[in-house]
Amino acid sequence: MRFLVLILLMSTVCFGQQIDNRACGAFSDKPFFNVMFMKNNGVKSMNGTISFKKELDIIRKQNLVEVFEFDSAGRQTSSINTFKSVTGIVDTSVVYFEYLDDTDLLTLKRKSDTYGFFSDNYVYDTLGRVIEKTYCRDDNAGKDKFNFELKKQYVIVSEEYKYQQPSDLIVKRLHYNNYKRSFKEEYIKKDFNGYLKEISTKTVIGNRRSKTLFEYDFKGQVSKKIEQLNLDKSNKTTNEYIYDEQGNLIEHNFYKNGVHKTHRKILYNGKTMLMESQLTKNMASKTITITKYTYEFY
Repeated sequence: MRFLVLILLMSTVCFGQQIDNRACGAFSDKPFFNVMFMKNNGVKSMNGTISFKKELDIIRKQNLVEVFEFDSAGRQTSSINTFKSVTGIVDTSVVYFEYLDDTDLLTLKRKSDTYGFFSDNYVYDTLGRVIEKTYCRDDNAGKDKFNFELKKQYVIVSEEYKYQQPSDLIVKRLHYNNYKRSFKEEYIKKDFNGYLKEISTKTVIGNRRSKTLFEYDFKGQVSKKIEQLNLDKSNKTTNEYIYDEQGNLIEHNFYKNGVHKTHRKILYNGKTMLMESQLTKNMASKTITITKYTYEFY
C-alpha cells in the first residue's frame, strides 16, 4: 500500500512508447529503448538522479546517477551508473555500444570492470543473425573511463555459430568453441503466428540442458519469460511484464524459484510522454529505489 501511495504522490502520469521490450531486455545492460521513438523525439541523453526510501522512512537523496546517451539516429551509445560498494565508496560502471553501419545491429558492447574494460564483439550474416561473438580485453588510451580511446584490443576467446532449419517453425543454432568444435545445440521455436515460444539448449558433452519459455498477452506483447538454465536442477527465474492499453511497458516483476524479488513501476510525464521516473522495490528489504529523469535533445 505504501508503494502505491508513493507512486500517486510522485506525479500525474501517462505513458509513452519509449521502451522496446520485444527481447525482454528492459533495464538490462543491453540497449532497450525504441530507436525510432528516440530518433523522432531527438533525445540526446536521459539523466537520472537516484533516491532511496526505506520502509517507514522518508525519501533520501543519494549522490548517484544513471545516464543513457543516444546518437542522432536514436541508438543508445552508452549507459553510466554510479553505485555504492559494500564499503560505502561510490564507484561507476560504464557501458559503450557500437553498431553496424547505419543499422541497429549491435557490433560491440564494451563494459568497465575492476581491471579496465572488456568487450563482446559481434559479426552477422546477411540475414542479420550473429555468426561470431568474440570476448576481448580492451586497453584504454583515454584519460579516464568516460573518455574511452582504444589503445589495443586483446582477443581472449571466440564462439562461432551455424544455423540449420529443421522445419518452418524451428531454427537450430550450433555453437562452436575457440577450437572450432561444436559444444552446444540450441533450438529456437516459434508458433504458427511467428511468435518466439521456446529456446532450448543441450551441450554435446554431459547433455546439460536449459529451457526458456515465452508467453504473450492478447496484443502479442511478451508478458512472461521463464528461464531454467539447468533442467537437472529446480532453479528457475521468471520475469513478468505488464503494459497499458497502448502497449507501453508500465510494470516489471522478477521472481526466483517462485519468490518475488523485485517490483518495478515505470512512470511517464503526462505532457511530454517521456519516461519520467522508475520505482524499483526490493521485496525482501522493502527498500524503494527512485530514479527521476531529465532530458537533453538534439
